[in-house]
Amino acid sequence: MNKSPLSGFFLLLTSILLTQGIHAEQFFKVGSAEAHYVVLNTMFLQPDIAKQYQITRGNDRAIVNISFISKDGVALRGLVQGQVKNLLGQLQTLKFREIVEKNAVYYIAPLIYTNRDTLVFEIDVELPDEANKHFEFQERMYLDSDR
Repeated sequence: MNKSPLSGFFLLLTSILLTQGIHAEQFFKVGSAEAHYVVLNTMFLQPDIAKQYQITRGNDRAIVNISFISKDGVALRGLVQGQVKNLLGQLQTLKFREIVEKNAVYYIAPLIYTNRDTLVFEIDVELPDEANKHFEFQERMYLDSDR
């Protein structure tokens, strides 16, 4: 299978991760595949990109992005559900939507946070031919202006 060039959204996220020094190798194994994830303040997105993907920008807003990669490096489609809670136990249900660009597939969900929030993400994923997987990760969030 020929792989097409990387999509615009993926290139944007990759360039942001590299220029901001964010650790880009955040993933969990889902059977033989990998679920890669990143949480990103929406102010890092250019206004035209945010508008194109219907993402509301704000210092207190972020997106969580999850993508699935097969052991052969091919993007996979799946189902993603999740929630995020802060250390006070305040809960937000994550409403993921699928973005498909060429051979790339992303699942993004918006969230709102306060400065220096420690957020615990609980994610459930389903991939074809793989066992369902639950994973959790934690992120410390800052308002963009407080960095």
